Amino acid sequence: VKDLKIAYRNSATGEQSLAVDGVSFTLDRGETLGIVGESGCGKSTIARALMAYCRPGGEIVGGQILFDGRDVRAFSEDQLRELRGKRMAMVPQDPLTSLTYHMRVGAQVDEISRIHQKLDAKAARQHTLSLFERTNLPDPARTYRRYPHENSGGQRQRVVIAGALACQPDLLILDEPTTALDTTTEMQVLKLVKDLRDRLGVALVYIT
Repeated sequence: VKDLKIAYRNSATGEQSLAVDGVSFTLDRGETLGIVGESGCGKSTIARALMAYCRPGGEIVGGQILFDGRDVRAFSEDQLRELRGKRMAMVPQDPLTSLTYHMRVGAQVDEISRIHQKLDAKAARQHTLSLFERTNLPDPARTYRRYPHENSGGQRQRVVIAGALACQPDLLILDEPTTALDTTTEMQVLKLVKDLRDRLGVALVYIT
């Protein structure tokens, strides 16, 4: 990331103001970068920009976001679809609002593998169950059949992490992933993420 600038437009006046002003950093495989700051300082804005997303009213107005030497700002829509979920993935702050409430959690993770890896239904289910096991979810087969509200906060967070890891991305972005968790579960999730980084060589951007 080189001299990144992101601005938001005031809907009343039409004026733009910078929320991110000249941010630069480099991250290698297997490394972890922590982005720390108070609420509203632009942390999540940076996280979304890595995947070429902006919130409504936001715009990347300067700088470069290079991934394997290519600027994601120049990617076509098809290239972005290939990038998101497959090579980069994000773990959001609140898994309950990120998961689709009327779909079983297993089907939601299956969908990622079916779209990006072209797996059939049986293979996708087996892959999801192995991800649930890898992320230390109790009784993966039972968890697979549950709806989001039937899982605890820590279990939902593990489901979201499993989905983010479905395609073994090169970069995993974690946007305050332990905010809604109690201290014990928070420590378990942090240990899980560190173990996955060490085991899979994923680069991590951790926002807190």
